[in-house]
Amino acid sequence: MSWTLDCSSPEGFALRREDLRQWLRLSLGPRGESFFVAINEGVSNAFKHGTLPGEPPWVALTLTEEGPGVVATIQDRGPGLPPGALQKDFPDLDQEGGRGLPLMVRLADEVSYDAATRTLRLVARRPLLSPARDGVS
Repeated sequence: MSWTLDCSSPEGFALRREDLRQWLRLSLGPRGESFFVAINEGVSNAFKHGTLPGEPPWVALTLTEEGPGVVATIQDRGPGLPPGALQKDFPDLDQEGGRGLPLMVRLADEVSYDAATRTLRLVARRPLLSPARDGVS
C-alpha cells in the first residue's frame, strides 16, 4: 500500500495532515505519531527551503509500506541539502532554527538524502510484538 501527495503550498499539505497521521497510525501503531512528526518537519523544511527564487513551490510526499515498516520520501525543487547536513546536532537553545534535520534523524530509524533527485528518505520500522505484552500466545 502507498500514499502519495503532490503539494503546491503548505496550505494544501495542511488539508491532508490528519489523513497522513491516521494512515501512519494504522500502518505503524504507536510508532506512527513520532514518524508523523519527522515527516511533517521534512515537508515543512521542503516548503521553507526547497524552492528556488522565482519558482512556484512544489513538494511531493510518498509513503510506502516496505517490509517491516514505512518509507517516506520527500522531494522538492530547491538547491538541496549541504554535505553533512544529516550529521548536525541540535543547535544551542538561544539559536533560532536549525532543529528540523536533527529532529528527523532522531525520530526516524533511517534518514538519507539523494542529492541527484533532491529526495529525503525517512524510514520507520514497526515495533516487534512482545508475546507477553501484546497477548500473543
